[in-house]
Amino acid sequence: MTRRGAGGVNYLYAKGTGLTLKWSAEFYAVGVKGPDWPTGRPRIGEAWPDAPGTFTDWTYIGQVTCVPSETKPVPVVVVDLGTGMVTRAGTTDAFMCWSP
Repeated sequence: MTRRGAGGVNYLYAKGTGLTLKWSAEFYAVGVKGPDWPTGRPRIGEAWPDAPGTFTDWTYIGQVTCVPSETKPVPVVVVDLGTGMVTRAGTTDAFMCWSP
């Protein structure tokens, strides 16, 4: 889930199950182009699941700033640091800039 903030800053949240207990999960956007992300995979953030390996409510992941060249939603993947498993976690339009 994305919540829009002021000045092109957007806040991302996740909800889900199946993560490793006592290990964090990292979230990455795929294909976002920008000078700070030469790999095209900016790290959105990291969060720790509740027992037993779930984000029971919308859990804060991180914030990103919109990128003027982004014109469509991008895929998000999550890396379970307990297993190393990478899973598609959905898409976000947080990198798209919006005019009021």
